[in-house]
Formats: sequence, C-alpha cells, structure tokens
Amino acid sequence: RRSCPNGWRLPDKKEWDALVGSQGGYESNKSFQALQYGGGAFFQAQLSGMQLPKGEFSGLYEEGYFWTSTPSGGRSAMAVVFDKKTKSVKIVPVDRRAKLSCRCVKE
Repeated sequence: RRSCPNGWRLPDKKEWDALVGSQGGYESNKSFQALQYGGGAFFQAQLSGMQLPKGEFSGLYEEGYFWTSTPSGGRSAMAVVFDKKTKSVKIVPVDRRAKLSCRCVKE
C-alpha cells in the first residue's frame, strides 16, 4: 500500500532528523514553533491528531502525527509527533494500523 503518489515517497527517520535538527532538534520548543503551520519554516505541520487502529480519533488540534518510512519492529513504524502540550517535536513508534498524516518527498 502506497502512502504517496507515484514519484513521491515517505521520508525516513534520518530525513526527518535532518529537518527537525535544522530547526532546533527534537524536544525543542524552537523546532515545534518553526515547523508548525504559520511558523515560518518551509514545512508547516497541522495538528490533525490521528485515528487509532480501533477507529477512535485522538489529539485533534493538540498533536500532529506524521509517518516515516522507518520500521520499528513488528506492526510498528516510527512517526514524528508535534505536541502542543509540551511544545516539542518527538519521534515515537506507532502501530502501522493507525492513520496518520503523510509528508511526501520527491524521489
């Protein structure tokens, strides 16, 4: 199953590390501010939450979840999380059955 259109792909963890690192790094208020919608960086995350595997929604307007192409063992893959409560960006494993936002990069 493809998450991005032909000619595009999900970035891996290293590519997300470079983007977040260029704005202050993970767990940084600076990167959270710069990379969210209206923050002035070339990437503007929306805090659109996620849909959990059983169908319920979580985190709307509070968190933004974005897939990476990096597996995290079993049914999980790494995801980048923009967390309004802590004003930080994190990377965490998430069940692949969840529905998250996708950032696609040109191949």
